[in-house]
Amino acid sequence: MKINWGWGIGIFYSIFVLTMISIVYATTFYKPDMVSDDYYRDEQVFQKQIDKSINTQKLEVQPSILVQEGSLIVKFPEDMKDIKGILKLFRPSDSKLDQKIELNVNDNNTFNLDLKNIQKGKWLVKINWESAGVSYYIERTIFN
Repeated sequence: MKINWGWGIGIFYSIFVLTMISIVYATTFYKPDMVSDDYYRDEQVFQKQIDKSINTQKLEVQPSILVQEGSLIVKFPEDMKDIKGILKLFRPSDSKLDQKIELNVNDNNTFNLDLKNIQKGKWLVKINWESAGVSYYIERTIFN
């Protein structure tokens, strides 16, 4: 059976229109995750974050962030005392999994977090802390 060129063009455009309708329909189910729900407020305080990062870079010994045997281990420099702060686990692929955890540093200036209840995959660890009146910030990517 031979199809003339008029029918060919009609079939081509019909398939094209159905494809476009399918794409528009599929995108209605896509939920874009913002990095932060309050993005603009966070952007205004970003300079403070930069200053904290500079303070961290000035340290002689940088904090270390390791994943060992299902635990996240954060080791702060020995000379830091009275460390108080927040550790944020940021999941780039799903903001519903993000967590904020208060730092409870032991006598060895180490913070341990059990990752047993944390979904496996890529995480961004963001740590804001203060010691001796100076604020610090560090972030690292981990895979558990």
